[in-house]
Amino acid sequence: MKLSRPLRRTCAAILVSATAIAYASAALAIEPGTLIVAHDTDPDDATLFTYMVDGETPGGAGLDDDPTLINGYDNVINTKTFAVAPGDYTVSQGDPGPGWSLDAIKCNGPTPAYADLANRKISLNVAPGTNITCRFYNKRISAPPPPSAPGTITIRKQTTPADPQDFAFYAFGPNSGCCGPFQLDTDPGSALPANKTFTLPPGSYSFKEDFANPVPVPGWVLANINCTGGGTTVDMNSKSFTANLQPGQNIVCTFVNQRATGEIRIIKDAMPNSTKDFGFTGSGPGFAQAFILDDDAGVPGADNQRQNSRAFIVPAGNYVFTEALASPWVLTGITCTPSASAVVDQPGRKATITLSAGQTVTCTYRNKPAAPQPCLGNYPMNAVVNFYVPGWATVNICRGGTVTFNKSTGGAFTVTPSVPAGSFAPVPMAAGASTGTTTPFVNNGTTPITYKYWSQPGATQGSIIVW
Repeated sequence: MKLSRPLRRTCAAILVSATAIAYASAALAIEPGTLIVAHDTDPDDATLFTYMVDGETPGGAGLDDDPTLINGYDNVINTKTFAVAPGDYTVSQGDPGPGWSLDAIKCNGPTPAYADLANRKISLNVAPGTNITCRFYNKRISAPPPPSAPGTITIRKQTTPADPQDFAFYAFGPNSGCCGPFQLDTDPGSALPANKTFTLPPGSYSFKEDFANPVPVPGWVLANINCTGGGTTVDMNSKSFTANLQPGQNIVCTFVNQRATGEIRIIKDAMPNSTKDFGFTGSGPGFAQAFILDDDAGVPGADNQRQNSRAFIVPAGNYVFTEALASPWVLTGITCTPSASAVVDQPGRKATITLSAGQTVTCTYRNKPAAPQPCLGNYPMNAVVNFYVPGWATVNICRGGTVTFNKSTGGAFTVTPSVPAGSFAPVPMAAGASTGTTTPFVNNGTTPITYKYWSQPGATQGSIIVW
């Protein structure tokens, strides 16, 4: 079939566009690079060295520089090759223990590499399509121990913060019978130690931290396992390490645990909103806080210096938050969500919170002003209260303002008040005075203040006026 000229032009244009897209896609593809880690010792030696690339232990037990063949091949090689995406990388060597020095680290790539001999590492950049070899040069500086000389493996426990929590460990693998199950903790007052050392013949040994048996470890996570002194492979997923103990080596592996954290939020809800400040205290494992909240949003004269809530990121555990008395306001309720994570004690003005790792618990404290209470003997303003002698007379007063004490002619009498802190003590009135002492009267309007009046001999009548 013969195509028309316009149709032929259209097909040709489509073919050219498809070709251009294919070339553009190929140009945009990112070609990986190759990173080779090489191990060189002087003299050649079967000591196993561990290496890490960007903090991750490569597969395999490690590298050595022993040319000896076993069954026709070298059972442990001295190089490891990685296909990597272009970018920045850090290659580090584990500490082989005493008897070795690290003299140089060299990379042959097209871009500069930065060696840090003190920390046994080198930083470099892998460009697309480049092949880079980084070689570590170690030298024997002391004679190796006899092939049968034992070494040691020490398991150390480190927690943040120090805690009486017990952590269980056990050995597994081909030599699991070397070391029975044991427990460690970091509490200085505990009978358990924070580390345990095993003297062992050369060989492969594996140790694991057990988060379930024989003691559960709620609220804790394993943050790291740091090993020094020999060839080790760490597996954070299984909370374990494997050490290839060489004659005379002293390997130390530290299990670092941290409390898993959650969040506690304390909210103040005043009804209505008010400038009243409310004090709180909070306590828990390694935690003690005193703080003030208010709920003055939109209230005239609000200082806006305090918030109506506080949030605390704290380790998992049990915490108690208590609101202080704030008269004349009363606590009408405490609501926590999720409710299953808190026990509310409203008479005690507190909530006890059980916080799990990764959880958020919110507790809201609601307050309102206390309602005025009825008061016996609530005399109206300007009321005259008379009393006669001899003997005592008692009057309850619930008003503020000014109290004037009067007496009739005759002998002197005194007024003996039973008043709360912040009120006043009247001055005795002299004999023959027709008008007594005017004194400011302080009261909160809800609690009665009782006055007892005693007329001394010769007085015929007395009174008080409530203004």
